[in-house]
Amino acid sequence: MWSTNRAFRVYQRVQGAASYGRLIVENATGQVVRETDYSRDDDWFRACGYTVKGISNDGRYVAIGGCATDPSRIMFSHWVLDTVTGQQVAMPMPNSVVVCFVEGGNILVQDLTEGARALVVVAPSGQVVSRVAEPAELAHAYLVGYRP
Repeated sequence: MWSTNRAFRVYQRVQGAASYGRLIVENATGQVVRETDYSRDDDWFRACGYTVKGISNDGRYVAIGGCATDPSRIMFSHWVLDTVTGQQVAMPMPNSVVVCFVEGGNILVQDLTEGARALVVVAPSGQVVSRVAEPAELAHAYLVGYRP
């Protein structure tokens, strides 16, 4: 998975029979910038693992989605990992999906909270930069991509 500016790419190096492993971040020339382990302490994650869905233009943040028998059908990311600290970025709303990384290193998130659905730009620190409420007609729609 390449960053939108093509400066970095990230991929998983699976270890043994596990469906997850180390995240490898490389620059555009193929030089390894860092390697980071990622895991979650829940039964679903241990049984199924995760998929990489995106990387920020500075190569620091990686969007991670759940697993499926058909990885091409995984449209959402639920977590963002800071590959420098190895910590998950806390989203300011619990019922959300990460759409993509946008200008300035920010993250476009769709808040799926019933009655308060919105598109939210979140800084890597987890702070809300801006928020736009979704129209009521879109109550069951999901944003699966964004292109500036």
